[in-house]
Amino acid sequence: MSREQAAALDKELNAIYGKLMKKPAETHAGAVGKDGIRATQRLWLAYRDAWMNFGAVRYPSVTSETWAGRLTSRRNVQLQDLLGN
Repeated sequence: MSREQAAALDKELNAIYGKLMKKPAETHAGAVGKDGIRATQRLWLAYRDAWMNFGAVRYPSVTSETWAGRLTSRRNVQLQDLLGN
């Protein structure tokens, strides 16, 4: 994956996250709140970075952009599901 592709996925991640934070809060039982999304996103960013560090050691032929792109692409799908799109 190229640096540009990984950057585009990261830009998409930020856009989806921004939409989630602007979305009106749901009040029904079991709804995921903005505080929960924010906390989980921070943890996910640490997870992504840790995976990139691990990948660099364990799989040195795979670029950091590839790790970032794969993980970010999956996270984008998860956040889109929360957004309801």
